[in-house]
Amino acid sequence: MIVSLHPSEIRIQIKEGSLHHKIIDNFVQKYFSNVLSLSSTTIIYHKKQEISKKKYFLNWLHSAYQKVNKEVEDGFLNQLQDNLNLPIRIKISGKKNILHGIKLKISFPHKNIMRLNVDALNDVPKTYFTNIFKKNLIDVYENQVDIQTTVSSVTELRKLLDRDKVLGLPITFIYNKVTIKKLFGKLDAKLRLKNGSKTRFKSRKQTNNHVPITQEYQELLESYKILECKQEDSKAVIKRKYLKLAKEYHPDKVYGQTEDIIKDYTEKFQKIRDAYSIIQNNIEKREVA
Repeated sequence: MIVSLHPSEIRIQIKEGSLHHKIIDNFVQKYFSNVLSLSSTTIIYHKKQEISKKKYFLNWLHSAYQKVNKEVEDGFLNQLQDNLNLPIRIKISGKKNILHGIKLKISFPHKNIMRLNVDALNDVPKTYFTNIFKKNLIDVYENQVDIQTTVSSVTELRKLLDRDKVLGLPITFIYNKVTIKKLFGKLDAKLRLKNGSKTRFKSRKQTNNHVPITQEYQELLESYKILECKQEDSKAVIKRKYLKLAKEYHPDKVYGQTEDIIKDYTEKFQKIRDAYSIIQNNIEKREVA
C-alpha cells in the first residue's frame, strides 16, 4: 500500500484482492455515500456530514501505512487531517487501466471565467476538453481547465451538455442549472443581435465576444504561480507553501554574499509576500460573499 498527499487529493494505491483492498472497500461501501467508482479507481468526495467517518478512516489508513512503511512519520497523520476537505482517490493496481466514465464539474469562480474540473482515470478527457475550448483557453491545472466565457466558448459548452458520451464514454455533468440557464439566455440574446443587425454586430464584435480578463484576476493567477499553488488548494496548503518559500528566499540566508545575490533574494522574498497577501485577500472576499 502507498499513501501520498497531493495539492488536489489524497491518493491511495493498493493491490487488487489484498487485505487492505478488502478493508478499504468495505469501509467505503459502509460509511461513504458520495463515491465515484471507475474500473480501477474509486474516488471519495468530501461531504461535511461524513467528516467524523473520514477522520476515523484516515487514522486507520495512517496506522496501516506505518506498518508497511517504517519511514512514515507521525506528522504525516497531521498533514492528512489538515486536508480533510480533499477527495480521496483509491487506485487499485492489478486491474486493467480502462476508463469507464467521465465526471465534469462546471463552475464560474470569477466574472467571465468558466472552470471545468475533469474527474477521470487518465488525462485523455482533459486533453479533449482543452482542445475543444483552445481558442478561449486561459490556464490548465492538474485536473482543471479555465476558459474565458465568450460567445464561442458558451456555444461549445451548450453542444457539450447535449451529449451523453464523450470519447465513447458515458459522461456525468455537475453544474448549477440557474447559472447555466442565465448564461445561455445571454448567448441567445447576442445571437439574436447578430442575426437581426449584422452591421451593428460587426462594429461590436470584439466587445461582445471577447470580454477582457480583469487585471485583478491576472494578478491572482500570477500569485498562485509564484507560490507554486493551485486555486483549489486549501488555506493550510497555501500557507505551508508560502512559509516554505519565504524561508528559502529570506535575505538573511545570503547574508555576506554579493549585492546582486542579496538583491535577487530580496526581490523574490517580496514577491512571495505580496503573492500570499493577494491570495489571502481574495479568499477573504469569497468567504464574505
